[in-house]
Amino acid sequence: MKTYRIPVIVFMMLSFSLPLFSQWIVQHSGLPASLNPTLLLSAVDSNVCWGVQGDLNTPILNQKCVLTTDGGLNWSLKDIQGISGLYVASVAGLNATTAWIAVYDSTRITSGGIFKTTDGGLTWIKQSSAFPGAGGHPMKIYFFDANNGLCTGQPRSGYWEIYTTSDGGTNWTRVLSANIPPLASGDYGGYGAGAGNSFWFNSASCSVYRTTDKGLTWSVARNIFPPTAFFLEVAFKNTLNGLAISYYGDEKNKVSSSTDGGASWTRLSVPPSVPSAARITYVPGTSGSYFVTSFKNTGYPQTAMSGSMYTNDDGLTWIPFDSLSHGSTSFFNNTIGWSAGCGDTIFKWQGKYPLGISDVKQSSIKVTLSQNYPNPFAALTVIQYQIPNSSKVSLKVFNIQGKEVATLVNEEKPAGSYQVNLSSGSLSTGIYYYRLQVGESVQTKKLCIL
Repeated sequence: MKTYRIPVIVFMMLSFSLPLFSQWIVQHSGLPASLNPTLLLSAVDSNVCWGVQGDLNTPILNQKCVLTTDGGLNWSLKDIQGISGLYVASVAGLNATTAWIAVYDSTRITSGGIFKTTDGGLTWIKQSSAFPGAGGHPMKIYFFDANNGLCTGQPRSGYWEIYTTSDGGTNWTRVLSANIPPLASGDYGGYGAGAGNSFWFNSASCSVYRTTDKGLTWSVARNIFPPTAFFLEVAFKNTLNGLAISYYGDEKNKVSSSTDGGASWTRLSVPPSVPSAARITYVPGTSGSYFVTSFKNTGYPQTAMSGSMYTNDDGLTWIPFDSLSHGSTSFFNNTIGWSAGCGDTIFKWQGKYPLGISDVKQSSIKVTLSQNYPNPFAALTVIQYQIPNSSKVSLKVFNIQGKEVATLVNEEKPAGSYQVNLSSGSLSTGIYYYRLQVGESVQTKKLCIL
């Protein structure tokens, strides 16, 4: 029996893995050779994707960005002026002409800063109102739309350095310390992910910080993993549901999930095993698919195995996908995405089937009205709903006597998931009802103002 077991297993692995591997299309960026993936990616649509050289063991003297506007058939390679010798921590693309990067100085002699291009990467202008002076350390740049964005940074002056903008970065304002929970001892971090008006970022203490108002105020959930863990990554598919994966320490490759916007977390019973986890990203257009990637050993004091894996069911089960060395990965939808490889290699997923990841068909989506969160609430709550087709949407709030007290939505909306913020404002404490009407479908839920 033992004589034949290994050949049969190998045959089965090849039979199932080759069709999947063939879905990756190798593209070339023109970047120099590297031992590990260094490109940070931001997919904008099926044709446009930005890439910027990211963290290395030594600063890059001639920093480059790459851009495709034809789905990766061609990648243009451009210099980024003004950041020689610095590191790029993150990139956020808006369209084929506009993108932002967050840059830091590992020596802390400067603070790096935020740079923006509006001409497809030909020129980059520093947005000087963010991270001024020395000692700052920008981390994750994220834009909710063309005007509203935020950038997280490492702690400075005793609290997290976070900036917000409402004019595309012309002006940035640091979030007050009173609006951010205190630091845990020795805490640092700052990478994260966004959905709707919410954004989450991680920390070395295995805490997750969250905003639901585009960065103006923050809350924190601590001890997502036990004290033996160290560092995690987060990804969210909407304002309520997301995953956290630990990639460092004794809890490496363990997964927790949240269904209340990151306020509380539950350890999942079936964590992934191989390959190692380094980055996690949600795949848009799916009911609960996430992609996890890793490159071998770099950045780890422990053994780390390169490759990727995915889940179709919000982290309940995981499927190893390949053993390729992957860095940053960004998907536009469930059939098109890019993943950084070594040197000038970029892997593009483009196939008839989406990475073995379940597609969400519009016909399977129903009108859904979620319970507001938090509930009860004192100042602000979030209401989330989902519609399967372009429809006239009405979302209204009524008091206990049935009198309309607020109209939150009253317009035509395309198919998709949405969230609306409700402020208590002039409303008195007590019980209210909110009603969603989409065509002939009407759903009502109760909320409470403290």
